[in-house]
Order: sequence, then C-alpha cells, then structure tokens
Amino acid sequence: MKLWEPATGKLLASLQGHDKEVYCIAWSPDGKTLASASGDRSVKIWEAATGKLLTTLQGHSDSVRSVAWSSDGKTLASGSNDRAVKLWEVSTGRLVTNLQGHADAVLAVAWSPDGKTLASGSSDKAVKLWEVSTGRQLAQLQGHADAVLGVAWSPDGETLASVSGDKTLMLWESATGELLPSLEGHSAEVRSVAWSPDGEILASGSGDKTVKLWEAASGKLLMTLLGHTGEVFAVAWSPDGKTLASGSGDKTVKLWEAATGKLLLTMPGHTDWILSVSWSPDGKTLASGSGDKTVKLWEVASGKLLMSLQGHTDSVWSVAWSPDGKTLASGSRDQMIKFWEAATGKLLTSSQGHTGPVCSVAWSPDGKTLASSAVDHTVKLWDAARGKLLRSFQGHSSGVFSVAWSPDGKTLASSSGDQTIKLWDAASGKLLRSFLAHTDGVFSVAWNPDGKILASGSVDRGVKLWERPTTSEIDLAEYVRSGWIRLVGSEMVWAPNDNLLRDQSFHVANMRGTTLLGIERSSEGSAQKFAEELSLFLRAGNFREAIAVWNARSTGAVDSTVRDKLLAALSAFAADDFLKKTTWRGIWLTEQVEAILSSETMLDPAVSLGMLRLGTQLALGGAQEAEVVAARDSFNARIAGIAPQSWFAAFGRSLQAAATDAFGTANGVREGRKLLQDAVSAYRSALVKADFPQDQAKIENDLGNALQELGTHTDGEEGRKLLQDAVAAFRSALEVRTKADFPQDWAATQNNLGIALQELGTRIEGEEGRKLLENTLTAYRSALEVYTKDSLPESWAMIQYNVGTALDALGTRSGVEEARKLFQDAVSTYRLALEVRTKANFPQDWAATQNNLGFVLQELGTRTDGEEGRKLLEDAVAAYRSALEVYTKTNLPQSWAMSQNNLSTALSALGNRLGGAEGLKRERESIELLQEVAASQPDDSSRYRLASALGGLAWDLILNSQFAEAQKRCEDAQKLVSEIGTGVEKKNNDKLIFIQGNLAHALLFQGHYDEALAIYRQNWDKPLNGKTFGEVTLDDFAEFDKVGLTHPDLSRMKQELTGLRSKTSGP
Repeated sequence: MKLWEPATGKLLASLQGHDKEVYCIAWSPDGKTLASASGDRSVKIWEAATGKLLTTLQGHSDSVRSVAWSSDGKTLASGSNDRAVKLWEVSTGRLVTNLQGHADAVLAVAWSPDGKTLASGSSDKAVKLWEVSTGRQLAQLQGHADAVLGVAWSPDGETLASVSGDKTLMLWESATGELLPSLEGHSAEVRSVAWSPDGEILASGSGDKTVKLWEAASGKLLMTLLGHTGEVFAVAWSPDGKTLASGSGDKTVKLWEAATGKLLLTMPGHTDWILSVSWSPDGKTLASGSGDKTVKLWEVASGKLLMSLQGHTDSVWSVAWSPDGKTLASGSRDQMIKFWEAATGKLLTSSQGHTGPVCSVAWSPDGKTLASSAVDHTVKLWDAARGKLLRSFQGHSSGVFSVAWSPDGKTLASSSGDQTIKLWDAASGKLLRSFLAHTDGVFSVAWNPDGKILASGSVDRGVKLWERPTTSEIDLAEYVRSGWIRLVGSEMVWAPNDNLLRDQSFHVANMRGTTLLGIERSSEGSAQKFAEELSLFLRAGNFREAIAVWNARSTGAVDSTVRDKLLAALSAFAADDFLKKTTWRGIWLTEQVEAILSSETMLDPAVSLGMLRLGTQLALGGAQEAEVVAARDSFNARIAGIAPQSWFAAFGRSLQAAATDAFGTANGVREGRKLLQDAVSAYRSALVKADFPQDQAKIENDLGNALQELGTHTDGEEGRKLLQDAVAAFRSALEVRTKADFPQDWAATQNNLGIALQELGTRIEGEEGRKLLENTLTAYRSALEVYTKDSLPESWAMIQYNVGTALDALGTRSGVEEARKLFQDAVSTYRLALEVRTKANFPQDWAATQNNLGFVLQELGTRTDGEEGRKLLEDAVAAYRSALEVYTKTNLPQSWAMSQNNLSTALSALGNRLGGAEGLKRERESIELLQEVAASQPDDSSRYRLASALGGLAWDLILNSQFAEAQKRCEDAQKLVSEIGTGVEKKNNDKLIFIQGNLAHALLFQGHYDEALAIYRQNWDKPLNGKTFGEVTLDDFAEFDKVGLTHPDLSRMKQELTGLRSKTSGP
C-alpha cells in the first residue's frame, strides 16, 4: 500500500506486511490509522504517520475484500470471500460480531453515518443491511445482475448507492428500498460510486477507464473525466466536495477538480492496480490500496508520499478513514482487515474472520464500527477499537463487493455478484430488504448525504438510484402483513396482490410445518418477487418441493428468470453441503444438468462448484458412474469454451477451499480429494489461457498448493508424484517471482516450496529424503530474507515455526551428535516464534508452537544424561501443559488429545529418569492423562496407547516392590487389549504380550507360583521385540538380580524355566 500527497503526487510511504494483494484500505475517522484488507485473509491496522503495523485481525477463512471504519473509530467492519462480514473491536483486535447471510463473497462493506447499520455488497448480487448492535439482517436489496462491487451511504444515510459487475450504479432510498432512476452511460462495468458531500452529485468509476459525474436529482450526466489508461476501480470525494480522487489499473491515482473536470494531479508510485482510495476527514491526506499489497498515504497539498503501510500479504482492495481521521482501515485479498494509526503508519490491529478476499470496508459514522464485505458472501461488522468481530451478515449468494453505511448509521447497504442489494439493520444484523438491483453483479453502493437515496453501479454498465426501504425484516409475518400471504386455518396461502398472480398455481414449499400454496405469476414483477423468495424457501430445506417447482416450468408457470434462480440456488446448496442432509439420488440428474450446461448460469462460481460437488455426492452415493462422468465431462467441456482465465483461477480457489472444508468433516476425505483433483484441472486450464508472466506465476503457485494438499492426502507412489509436481509448480512460479522484483511473492512461494519439499522428504527414506529436508530448510530460510520480525512479524513467526518442524524432521534422521545440534536449533527457532505468537494475540498458533517445542525438548531430554536431561524433560512437560491451556477437550478435542498424549509420554520419560516414588508419581499421572483420552475418544489407537503405558508402569512398580498394584495395572491393560480391533496393526498388537510377562512377574513375587508359570509357558516361544518371550523373561530375571529384588520362589522359577529353555532349544 502506498500513501500519496495529492497536491504534488509525492509518494509519502509504502506499507508492507500483507502476504497477498491488498484489496481495500480505509482511514479511521480521525485520520490517524489505516486499515487494509488482503487476500492473505487478514485485516491489518497501521499507524498512518509512521507506517507502523499496529495489529493484524485474523478470523476470516478466505480473502478479505473490504474494510470500513465505524464513525467513532472503535469498530472495523470487514467483508470476505468466506461470505461473512465481521465486526472487530479496534482497540483489542477482538472479533465482536460475525454477520452471516450472503451466499457468496462479500466485496464491499459500508457503515451508515449514524453507525447503527452496516451495508455489505456481495458476489451473490445482493446488498444486505445489518443492524450493527444485534447483527440482525435488516434488508436485502436486489436489482443488480452481477456481483455487487461497492456500496456507499449518502452523508444523511437516506440513500445507499451500489455498483456492480453488471455495469450499473443503483441508488436506493434506504427507507423503502426503492430503486431510483438508473444512470446509463458507461460502456463497461461500474466499479465504484461515491456521493459528493452535499449529496447533489454522484461519481462513478468504470472498467471503460472513465469517471462520470451525475446529477442525482435528475440522473443527468454532467461530465466524463478522461485520463486514465486502465480501468477505474475507485473514486472518492474530498471532504469539502471540491476534489475527486480516482484509482486505476494504470497504477496511478488522479485528482480532479469537481467543478470543471480538470485533471489536477497524477500520483504514480504503486507497482500494481490501485483498487481503493480514501480521503482523511480533514482532506489533507489521501490513502490508496493496491494489488502490490501496500497502502500508501499521500500529503494532498504537496503530493508527497508520507508512508507506505506494509502488512497485507495480497492485494489491498479497500481502504477507508475513520471519521476522526486518526485510523485507516484496509481490506485485502489476503482475507485480513488491518487498522493503521494514520499519523504514524503503525499497524494497530488486524482482524481476520472472512474466508475470502475482503472487497470493501466502511466506517460507521460514529467511528466505532467497521463494516467489511468479501468474496465469502458475507458482510462483517468489527469493533474498530479492538478489531474484534462483532457480527457477520449472511444472505448474499455471491461475493459482496461493496458496503456502505447510511448517514445515520442505522442501515448498511451491501452489493453483490448475486445482482442484489441488501439493506441491513446495523444494530441487529437483521436483513431489512433485499432486491434484485441489476442484471449483472453490483460492484458498488453509496448513500446520498441525507440517506434517502442509494446509488448502485454494476457490471451491466448501469448506475441506479433507489429509495431507502422502510421494511424492517424479511420474515413470514412481513408477508402476511403485506398481503402476499393470507392465513387460512393452519395453512398459509399466497394471495394474488394487485391483480397479479392470475395464472396457474402449484405447490411450492413446506415451511415451518405449514403449507404455502398457490404461488402464481403473470408479470415480470411478480416473477422477480417469486425468484427472490424461492431462495428463502430453499434455505429452509424444501428441496423436494423445489423439484416440483422445476417440473412446473413446462406448464409455463415458471419463466426463465425463476428457472435460472432455481438452478443457481439448488446448485449453490450442493456446494454448501446441503446434499448430506437430504436424499437426492435420482432427483437431480440429466435434465437439470443439461439445463445448466446450456445456460450462462453455470459461470456463477456457486453453481459451478455445486455442479462438481453434486457429481461427487452422486458418485459417493452410488449413482451410475457413467451418468456422473458424462455430466462432469459435459460441464468441463462447456466451461473450457466460454470461461476466461480469471474464472478458472477463481474456480480453482473455490474448489480448493471447499476441499479444505470437506477434509474437516468426519467422512470428507474422498470428497475432498475429488474436489482437489477438480481444482488442479481448473488451475491447469487457467495456465493454458494465461497471457502474462505474473498471472502464470500466481496460477503456478495456486496449482502447487492444490497439488501439495492433494499429495498430502494421497498415499504411496501416487502421493509422491503429486508432491513432486507441486515442487515443480512452485519452482516454475519462482522463475517469475524473483526476490528483486516481487520480494513478498517470492518469499511466500519459497515457503510453499518448503512445505511441499518437507512433506515429500518425510516420505522418502535414505539420503534422497535427507537431501529433500535440507532443501526444505534452504527454502524456509530464503523466505526469512524478506519476512523479517520488524516488517512482517506474523509471517516471520510462521516461517520460524516451519524451520523448527524441518529441523525436527532432519534430526530424527541424523546421528547422535548432529541430531542433538539440530534439535537444539529447533528449540531456538520455536522460542523465536513464540516472541510473536503470544497466547493473548494468537492462542492457537501459540499452542501449536508450544506442542512442537515440547516434542523437540523431549527428544533432547531422552538423548541427554544426568541433570541436563532431566531438566529438558521437565521443560517438555511444561511446554505441553502450556499447549493444553488452549487445546481444551470441549473446543479443540483432536488437538487436546494430541497434546494430552504427548504430555503423557513426556511424563513417563521423566518418571523413568527420576525413579523411585517421585518417578512413579509422574508415571501414574501419565496414565491418568491417557485414561481421560480413551474415555473421550474410545478408539483402537487410544486403547493401544493406554494398554502399552499400563504395562510399562507395571514393570516400574515391580522394580519398586509394589506387586499388587502392578498386577492390577496389567489386568486393566489385558482388558483393553481384548477390546482392540482392526484399528491397530496385528504386528503392533502382538507386541503387547510383554504385559503378560509383567503380570507373571507380579504374580510370582506375590507367591502365585503356578499362575505365573502357566503364563510363562503359554507365551514362551512367541516373538517379542526381536527376541522370544522366553529370552526377554530371562533378561528380566537378570535385571531383578541386578537391583536386588528377591523372592523364595524366584530361584525355583529360574530352574524351571531354564529347563523349559533346554527342552525347546533342542540338541
């Protein structure tokens, strides 16, 4: 990100810190802090004056596309590709609210001037309004025909503007949700809209490389500003309304005199597209966010670059100043929202919560809350003071490109790729209104100063004005009140309103146990209404009834608008995993698939993902393989002909994210692997169509990540080959991503290369595997040449952690002295990582590092004699206990079990080292830990682990003459052994006969001679650890003599068993 001085075009600062592109930047209201949203899934907050990274907000699971400050500067909102809008408390970085409702990425967020409402725009083509105080969705505004790329409130909060990929800008009257006159004139998609402070003029920036100024009252085009040589992604008015700033794909920021359209100044400095611009409240500083991952602050009077805020790891898509001008918020493709102190450039906090790129950020008028929107279909509200997620608004079915607050702060508008605008009650998060706004994605929305009109811009090239809606909530009661539904006994009937719905009727849905009958259509208006509501019915789980709707289309009752909506909804729900909750086999097959393949609907990422996930589900469910294969082949063939390179790349990322989600489920490995295979195919198709080296390098990197993840989940030679392909892809990316030209991309790819090399190295024995692990260390250490603790502390800590894992893996393959040195180095690197990965700021990362630290300390301790070894084992125990402060049985059961088992092993080793009563105390605690795991997760592995530990404890009890307890521990272990099934390999299970030997010893020393002899004889010739049971037994007797353990029957037993040995050994 770069900061520029508008008057002179001077580059003031370049802020680096994100690992991917920065999608959005936003100034805090006081102008002291800057927030940035990035593709690295984080939001970073910077001190504007110095460019210092103050904090990183993490919580989104995909790129953060947008960030916006509340008017009081205390809350930051972020929107992400993960479909959520998150609200963060700026002062602490705490996630306050997670707003769920969008059905696709949230690309834009904007606070209403009063800070009570957050607007979010999404790829689902809708704008949603959220009540900030409760997270309730207030409204969904629909009208766009493509993703909503931006939303903006008018200063009075009465109008919301949205812009979309449908090339239109739409204005909405926030009180009614009504669309005001459409402004048409752009020849390409409208990327951004912004109201003049007096609310009389609307500015729009477009892919046609122009900025247009419109008279809001009449919709008249006042002037067209020419000068950019690339798409105009962002426009913003100075606070006094005299100057307009624009950011473009030509890598420049331009300042224009609003009254005349005269070009005042051009500010170069960024090295990639400028995706967002934002004025400080005092009009003295301009912030810009760019694909070069930086936010830059410029001194307007001189054009001097004040500072560059670095912290995002991907493109910055949105920036916004807090109302007091002290803080800047930025949203990025890295899925992060960052808050920056404007005066210093210091990163105050980073908010992570979106699972997709953040498209837009917007401050509430009071500066307390930031709204963000993202590709993840969500709008999120953040406590700006702490970066905490307050609420997430969900409702859009595609990415949310823009959010804007109404001037009173009560309503939030969001625009999306789903062609809709949604209005939300900011305080509660309630959806107030949703309406189809354009015929393509809506890129941007903006309110006029009095909040009565909302403007929207879309991919359909239009700009539209909408009256603010009065609807407070979309629910069943609303439909009853509006006359759309009338109650008839226990049934609900859709009533023909205003002489609409005259034609045929059919059964639609069974919602909340009541029947909705008689839905009909006759006009375009009611068809749109029906298409909108159909999505709500489907979300209630009414899939079988939806098929009835599909079948009714042949009678003419369902037109193409409704059909396409139905197709999109059904396919999207396949992607959302709804298929696992219903019986779909035989319902959705050839006819529906062919309908999608013949429609542009299939280019909707949610539909495409749904198609492939549907094929996966049908295959797993036993559908005819030929039918599934034919559907998927037809899909791939058609897509190959009509989709651009960018679609394949984006689709690959969607598939990869879906695969990651699938792997997180109990039975999702097969589905996850299939999705990753599709992702690999998508990336390879994108490579074929890529024209530019940088695009090719990015796709190669994405391809490498998919191959690496797929290889990790694949055994044998196939997995090895996939990992080798991943290594090759990363190395191909590094041919373009050089350290000199693209240092952060180079470092990120080096890290990815290290991960793939390490996974491959651990699978290959001998010198070849060792060499791969050495190359792993080289790759990680290369990344550290760019990821320094001062400039990128979180990335630096991550790489230090990775270095530790590689040193650990290499140590286990080395000789005694070299291994000791490698383990010591691993301990040092883990402790370095903990300097940044603190429990307070990064609890799970802290716990993971503590767990790994415990492991290498334990390795060192078991290899080191005397007091030094004992101290190392005690440190290992302490590290594992630290990890368990975060890894709880309730919240993270699998991680808890892992660290609990590790702690048990360390305690047992420490107990053996200590000996005596103190040693037995540690070993008994070790057993208690394993018993707790076995009770919580009663599988074969936990039973095996506990049985083995009980047998080991019995041996030490025997050496300490505690024979009765030793017998009891062995009997408990035997019971567990009898319960172990096929989850443990037979060869390992057979090793547990050592428990029989310890049981016999305990019986012998208690005078039960015959019982002990029977056990010895029964197992005498069985193999045990490279010997026979009998040989191990005689070794045990020798150990008893060594420690002075005697019994009257011991000599007699030795003679008996010596005779047994001579009989079995033969002549």
